[in-house]
Amino acid sequence: MLHLFQMREITFFFLVIFFFFYENMLFVSYAFFGVVQLCLIAGKLLKFFVLWVTKAPFYQNKYLSVTQTEKKLVKKGIANNIVPRGMGSCTCIGDPQDEMVGEELAEAKRKDNMILKVLLLGAGGSGKSTFFKQLNNTYGEGYSELQRSVYKIQIYRQIVENMQQLIIQSEQIEKGYLVSGSDEEDVKTIGIDSKEKHLYAMDKSFATAANYVLKFPEFGILDETIVKHINNLWNNCEAIHRIFEHRNKLAVADSTEYFFKNITRIGAKDYVPTTEDVLLVRYRTTGMTEKTFEINAGRMKVVDVGGQRNERKKWIHCFEHVNAVIFVVSLTCYDEVPFEDVTDLNVSIYEKNNMIESLDVFEHTLRYPCFEATPFILFFNKFDLFQEKIKHTPITRAFPDFQSDTDDVQLSIDYIRQKFLDKASPTSTRPFFTHVTCATDQENVKRVFNDVQVCLVSSNLGGADLV
Repeated sequence: MLHLFQMREITFFFLVIFFFFYENMLFVSYAFFGVVQLCLIAGKLLKFFVLWVTKAPFYQNKYLSVTQTEKKLVKKGIANNIVPRGMGSCTCIGDPQDEMVGEELAEAKRKDNMILKVLLLGAGGSGKSTFFKQLNNTYGEGYSELQRSVYKIQIYRQIVENMQQLIIQSEQIEKGYLVSGSDEEDVKTIGIDSKEKHLYAMDKSFATAANYVLKFPEFGILDETIVKHINNLWNNCEAIHRIFEHRNKLAVADSTEYFFKNITRIGAKDYVPTTEDVLLVRYRTTGMTEKTFEINAGRMKVVDVGGQRNERKKWIHCFEHVNAVIFVVSLTCYDEVPFEDVTDLNVSIYEKNNMIESLDVFEHTLRYPCFEATPFILFFNKFDLFQEKIKHTPITRAFPDFQSDTDDVQLSIDYIRQKFLDKASPTSTRPFFTHVTCATDQENVKRVFNDVQVCLVSSNLGGADLV
């Protein structure tokens, strides 16, 4: 019965009593309101009593009568045999409105089933997020000026952080922190001959520029002063360039050179990132990003999730109802230290290596029961950079058992490809497809995703008119 009393009614009731004793002048008016409220309460109590005696439900019209929509349909002659709903009764015809909604839901579900859901997975730095950005640029709406402006801070941050890293490593060499014990160990571990270490130490004339860059705030906006100092360091300081050659141990992105060379344009007050800037900026994905793209005659929902170690635990939440997994591998990462393991130049690429980590992540992903029959598409990415790197850095850094010509591009790729395919169980029936890719090349991405469509349809995953 307590629910029949409203707070407003109880409040007025007590107000009447209060002012009866302390506000005689207002007694008459409040007494009137009090009587009104008491009458309302009495009326509700009477209604409750009547319903209780007759054992009728409180909301009789909900259970024992037809709906308002059905009444209107009867009046219009649309439905003539509507039976009132009773408690536990199932005897009624379908509401045309309900049928229409049901048909719309069924159509929406059918269209949703026609959309291929593809996961973009891979270790950090593989370039999968660049693929996602290139897909949006090619098959999506592209990037408006406002959307491109959002990337400004990330571009500023990459330039400043990477220059700070180069300066710090140069100072460590100058102070003698990076000394392993013998020339042979220095060359193997650090990659620097002790006789040349003085070339990695900055000249005192760059001290002002270096100190200014080191003190620059993490999310600072580039201005003329910081642009001048970074330009000076990059264009005139030999030590910075020598340290940059060892960027594989420092998680300094290859695209940083592009931004250093364009810092005057980037530092301008009216700077708006170009599409190329957006594609090249190193942006570590956190969480999950998904988007549906119209590719030729079909639709593909691509889901991109972070590749860093702390992000991989979130992958399991994206694994339901997946038509295919695109696993992206950087061809150039065979001598790169994982971002989480970066300390200084003393770190060994033989013990901590991004290619080995990619193999481990790939093998772990294959073990998920939900992927037992799911096609895997391997993208061996950054082919353009790999062609240049293989000329002076062989893949034996990650695969010491590789015996073929160490500078042969195709043989090296074939060897890496087989290393990944060997991770699949011999009894597995899931199909595998491989592609050599360059995510920054728009035409390459078009060709690759056209092939992806054919692969998925040929694996009886279509359900959508993709070709």
